[in-house]
Amino acid sequence: MPIPTEPHSIYFFRMKRVLVSSLMFFLLACGLSTQEELVLSKAVGDYVDAVNENQVLIKLGLSHPRVVKHYSDQGKDTVQKYFDLEKYSIFNYVKDKSWDADQSLCIRYQYKKEDHQHYFYAVKKEGQKNWLFIDERDTFLFPELFEVNN
Repeated sequence: MPIPTEPHSIYFFRMKRVLVSSLMFFLLACGLSTQEELVLSKAVGDYVDAVNENQVLIKLGLSHPRVVKHYSDQGKDTVQKYFDLEKYSIFNYVKDKSWDADQSLCIRYQYKKEDHQHYFYAVKKEGQKNWLFIDERDTFLFPELFEVNN
């Protein structure tokens, strides 16, 4: 004799299975190991904290060197204006999408500022251990990364 089950318990069992399957697919599709995810999470947290607390030296250190060079080539005032004087905050950011380009892994994060979607990017070259960050305003400096995916 079969065990009687209630329809709602079958529904919840299926929903759990769908949730677990979706989570596994997402983790496998992302392609990062648990250790790499932890490193990325810490780096993103450090970058967001540096932006929110206007910690200029940390923000400079976490920004992609090409971005820093671009603004430093324009003079000290431009660097100060870009990294020091501009105050904005990043709240409720979420990982939006990821892709591979030019031997780099790129991850886009989105957040809302003044009712508009804004983005920042975490980029890691193959073989590197640290993540570097690019603000959406600076994607023009990286046509090899953002040509199609921006």
